[in-house]
Amino acid sequence: MQTNRKDVGRRYREILIPVPPNRETADMHSQAFRDYYLGTQRLRDNFLAYLAGEDKHYIFMASAVASLDDVVAPEDD
Repeated sequence: MQTNRKDVGRRYREILIPVPPNRETADMHSQAFRDYYLGTQRLRDNFLAYLAGEDKHYIFMASAVASLDDVVAPEDD
């Protein structure tokens, strides 16, 4: 549900945000989303590496798409 719209009105009081009881539960329920987005990023990185490695040029500027590694610092485990 999108909650930043003007038409929400007083219904904002009915919005419930699920808060997991612990990190393990949160990780378990978010795993499919994490796999999807990280997998998409890996595919994008592979595609950009292919274009850069073969010196390919296309109409769109694929090299302008940032890699996740360029934007987010790795987490400390």
